[in-house]
Amino acid sequence: MSKLSVDKNWIGLNTGSFLLRNNQWALDLLDTWAPMGPKGKIREEAGKVLTRELKGRPVFEADDQSAMVYLLATQRDTWGNKSIKNKIDVIFIA
Repeated sequence: MSKLSVDKNWIGLNTGSFLLRNNQWALDLLDTWAPMGPKGKIREEAGKVLTRELKGRPVFEADDQSAMVYLLATQRDTWGNKSIKNKIDVIFIA
């Protein structure tokens, strides 16, 4: 079990780059995640929730990484166990 699921650690996940399948589950995840991003009251209120719920997170407005950790830690049945492992062969040509 990861630190993310056990500790709700706000730095237990890096949302810098990741892949999503083009399917309804991914669209629903993005629709749920996106409102925590725009500047304004929603982002500020979401930041307070994230700081309260996530271990070691300083006080500031919502950010993409904390928001994703929050969704995965608090809504595990909906978002948590949907990873699909694929074998991808990568060929680099110089």
